[in-house]
Amino acid sequence: MTRTTACYLSVAIFCAVGATAPCFAADEPAKTAAARDTLLYVRTKPPGAIVFVDGKKIGTAGGLFHVEPGRVTIHVELDRHKENSCQVTIRANRVTRVDLILEPEAKAADTGAEKKEPTPAAAATPEAGGKPPAAASPTASMPGAKEAQPAPQGLLNLTYQFQTGKQYPYKIKIEAELEDTIETREGVSLYDVLSANAEQMVLKQSGTLRERTQQRPDRNVQVGFPRFPHMFGPHGFPGFGPSGPAGMTFNHHGHLILSKPLTHLPFLLGDLETLVIEELPADGKLSWHKTRDVLAIEQKASAFPHGPFHSGTQSERPAKEQIDYVLVDTQPDAVRIRKIYAFRSAPEANGSAHFEMSGNGDFTFDRVQGVIRALSMEYTINVNEPSLTLRVPVTVKCRLLTAEEFAAYKQEEEKKRLAMEKANAPKPLERAERVALLRDLRSKDENRAQQAADRLAKAVADDDPAPVARALAPWLRNSNEWAAGAAAKAMVVWATPEAEAALIEATTSENLWIRAAAIDALGKLKSEKAADAIAAQMYRNRMEAGKALKGMGPVAENATIGCLKDRDHWVRGEACGVLGEIGTAVSLKALRKYAEQATGFDLNDANRAIAAIEQRLDSKTDDAKPADRAAAGRPAWRVWHDTSGLFEVEAVLVRFEGGKLTLRKHDGRTIVVPLKKLSPSDQEYVARHFEGK
Repeated sequence: MTRTTACYLSVAIFCAVGATAPCFAADEPAKTAAARDTLLYVRTKPPGAIVFVDGKKIGTAGGLFHVEPGRVTIHVELDRHKENSCQVTIRANRVTRVDLILEPEAKAADTGAEKKEPTPAAAATPEAGGKPPAAASPTASMPGAKEAQPAPQGLLNLTYQFQTGKQYPYKIKIEAELEDTIETREGVSLYDVLSANAEQMVLKQSGTLRERTQQRPDRNVQVGFPRFPHMFGPHGFPGFGPSGPAGMTFNHHGHLILSKPLTHLPFLLGDLETLVIEELPADGKLSWHKTRDVLAIEQKASAFPHGPFHSGTQSERPAKEQIDYVLVDTQPDAVRIRKIYAFRSAPEANGSAHFEMSGNGDFTFDRVQGVIRALSMEYTINVNEPSLTLRVPVTVKCRLLTAEEFAAYKQEEEKKRLAMEKANAPKPLERAERVALLRDLRSKDENRAQQAADRLAKAVADDDPAPVARALAPWLRNSNEWAAGAAAKAMVVWATPEAEAALIEATTSENLWIRAAAIDALGKLKSEKAADAIAAQMYRNRMEAGKALKGMGPVAENATIGCLKDRDHWVRGEACGVLGEIGTAVSLKALRKYAEQATGFDLNDANRAIAAIEQRLDSKTDDAKPADRAAAGRPAWRVWHDTSGLFEVEAVLVRFEGGKLTLRKHDGRTIVVPLKKLSPSDQEYVARHFEGK
């Protein structure tokens, strides 16, 4: 990240420690000077080695050990492997991580030497420091019997147990100490469980984090802030798209299977939606490890930050993410797990990494609810520029709200919503204010006119809107896009038929916001001319045009039918959606003709629109006879049965050719059924309906 207005000097703390054998060690920094445990985390490859510190056995690799600070020698031993050692400096109030590789011993040649006999079982006594011999299995002597194996000890059985239909609210707070300011993101992240079964669960996250920036007390002047990168896997998400799920699909160990695009958090913290979903061990081990390749996406601020489309430049850096998890405490209803994190981007030309991040913390997993109850992490990000190193401490705290806290939160949010609605509600104009606003609109002062239009857009139209519409109309053509946009928004409230020509011209503007507001305003006029102008812009403002045409009702039917011939699939699909809501028998004829040539998505869109219109028209003529409906182009809905009487479907008879019926269901899809497979009463109905045809 480039900052030319300030100079930073900081030292990266993610570093390698020299050793006499393949070894890696790193310190996880403590953010404050408050007392913290001095811990050592040792990992070996292969795992399971015995760990010694200064000759004293402290346990098995993969565990987290309390140690004294200072320079120590770490020695590891594993059966049938060469021993390994390294020297590491243990810093106080930090977690020091050490990785050691153990080489296998060379296989001895078979020289026929006498093999060493194993120690008799009787020698392994409690007095000798061993374990008593296991009792013989009662089934061991039975022919063909297999000796029962004891259940593995010391394993975790942690799985997420989100319940379908339940909500899980988490209070989240992220705080980053920048050079001059403290950035805070805080809020409630709510998870709705859409479904959960034995294999997977589908969660839908809602809620955002409010951003707040405050001056650091030890800084007098704010000189800007850096934009920290987002991070995600190099292959994107496991799967998303228009046909993807409504939420995120996880397995019960927290592995993300399928998701739509997620909300990237800054400061290399991953995604908001997965912040409180840690991957749990599928094999039940007390410690586990996760490594993955990721991308760091850095956003650099533009030199022109105030333009609507000048967001700056973006760069991508491949990186490695490494996470170690260790069980540190077990209670009947919960377990506490230590998380040790490391991130490093690929080396630059000078050999150093542009981004380095390290951190550690704990999360508590509720064994009763099957969810994370609380999470607390402290990170340090080092950004290495050619002329400076920026060090940024970041803290993350997440906590599952209780039922009482969640109820209070919802009540407070409802109060805020109502207060905002009241503040943004249209307010009627006083007579004196109306006169002043019209005077400003008739002036040549662009700023005054824009402010007047902004106020009129938030007002309630009175019984005489024509003078206001006449005063707004000239500003729609003004070269000042801010003033023209404000006038177009005000026209949504004050438009009258005499302003129609100016609004139609505004729909051709190259400015997206002016065009959208003009379409909205034209929709209020409900004229065929306005509908034609709106339909003509559907290729550029599809969503706004579709909404306006639906609001206009049947008057927009002919203009919308014309869009079925557009070369853009999305326009044709939107037209089908509009006709499905406002169409009459006129639309049925056009849609059926369109469906004859349509394929794929176009055919599905047409069938849905046809089914919607037919259902709406039939609901208005429930007492009409089937023959009358058919004569009016509206075939009757009927429940069809097969010859066995076990299957039925409600559908409309669309076509009968070659002894086969084409039936259209309520969802717009069609099915083809041979006549001979229908019940006798249905066959009689078809014969009567097509008699003489």
